[in-house]
Amino acid sequence: NRGAQWKCIFGQYRMPHVRTPYLLVASEYDSFQLSTAVGWKTPKSTGEKLYASEFAKKTAALAESLRANWTSTDGPNAVYSWACYCHAQTMTNQGFDS
Repeated sequence: NRGAQWKCIFGQYRMPHVRTPYLLVASEYDSFQLSTAVGWKTPKSTGEKLYASEFAKKTAALAESLRANWTSTDGPNAVYSWACYCHAQTMTNQGFDS
């Protein structure tokens, strides 16, 4: 779509169109995105916690919709989405070996 090219950088818009095999790893409480949205800190106020909860629901819904809409021609895909406050999880062993 003309004028909507900017959406390609954001996974929630791009992933439904990817037709090559992929592994999606997404923290439902993504610490980078949430800390940026609420001022570089762990959400503490009621409003911040509500925002984080809605963010997590949207992340989980995207993961579920991707899985629900796979077709037989989409290839071997996988989605790992967990309800943890972290970011760039594939860079550490945190949560996997402890």
